[in-house]
Amino acid sequence: MASASPYSAAAAHVLPPALRKSSRCPHCKLNQFELASGLCRRCRGELYPPVEPLPVAVSLAAAAFTPDPLPVSPPVPPSHPLSFWIPAALLFLRLRSGQSQSQIAKRIPTPRTYISKVENGCLDITLVSLERYAEALNTTPWDVLRLCEWLMQESE
Repeated sequence: MASASPYSAAAAHVLPPALRKSSRCPHCKLNQFELASGLCRRCRGELYPPVEPLPVAVSLAAAAFTPDPLPVSPPVPPSHPLSFWIPAALLFLRLRSGQSQSQIAKRIPTPRTYISKVENGCLDITLVSLERYAEALNTTPWDVLRLCEWLMQESE
C-alpha cells in the first residue's frame, strides 16, 4: 500500500500565486511558498522557529492602567487591482473558447510558458500582448476589460 504524500492535501486546494505567502528558509536559504506545516520543503527545518516570550516587568502604575478599547470596524473585503482580474478573465475566455495554451501561443506567437505565467498572474500582460491575446480568442481587449469590470462588481 502506497503511503500518502504530505503534499497531497495541499495539492487539492491550491491558491493563486498572488495570494500565497512565500518565504526564505533560514537554514538552507530556499525561497518557497509556505506549507501549512510551517516546514521547509528541502531541509524540513522550521521556517519560523518558536519565539520565546520576553520577560515583562510590570510596575504597579502599569498594572493599574487600562487603555480605552479600540473601536471595532467591520471587515472590509479586499479590493483586488485590475492585474488580479485580467488573468482570471483571460483564463475564463480561453477555457470558454475550448483552446489550449499551446494553441493560443501559436496564434500570438509567443512561448506557451508566457501564456501560463500571464494566466496565473505571475506576469503582468502588456497592452500589445493583451490585444494579441484577445485577437487569438476572437474578441477585443475592450471585451476583456468589460469582463474584468463585471468580475470586480460581482466580487463586492
